[in-house]
Amino acid sequence: TDTAAAPWIAIDGNHKKAARIAALTAIADRLEQNVPMDPPPLDPAVEAVAKAALGL
Repeated sequence: TDTAAAPWIAIDGNHKKAARIAALTAIADRLEQNVPMDPPPLDPAVEAVAKAALGL
């Protein structure tokens, strides 16, 4: 059942806290692969409003 689209990851479950951290880390690492980590470009209208509100 282990496939490229749905890989299995073996996690040692002898220590609950360590196992939970390992599971969450594995999930976050997998999700991070498909999410762009660069922020989107700043909308000039939003920049103008922010500058006006901050007095810049």
